[in-house]
Amino acid sequence: MTGGKIQDKIVEVKDDPLLNAGDKVLVFCKKNSDGTYHILGGPQGRLVYENGKFNSLNVVNTRVKQSNSSSNIVIENEDAATLINEIKGYIKEKQQ
Repeated sequence: MTGGKIQDKIVEVKDDPLLNAGDKVLVFCKKNSDGTYHILGGPQGRLVYENGKFNSLNVVNTRVKQSNSSSNIVIENEDAATLINEIKGYIKEKQQ
């Protein structure tokens, strides 16, 4: 992710806030050649998990919503198990 702690100050992209310890998210990522990962699509590449539901970041984070008003991914209170199964089905289909 872009940003981090610099001289006792947190620096982050306005529409793509840093993850915090304890955040529960589903991320869409790609493995880099050095073994690290990067999230695809910036804030659109992660879904916030709470109480068995997923929400896109632009639904639950006001700052992201204001900065990303044209986002084409809007997921609101989607059942986590159902959405994960849909994603697995899509991946399986693409691998065939």
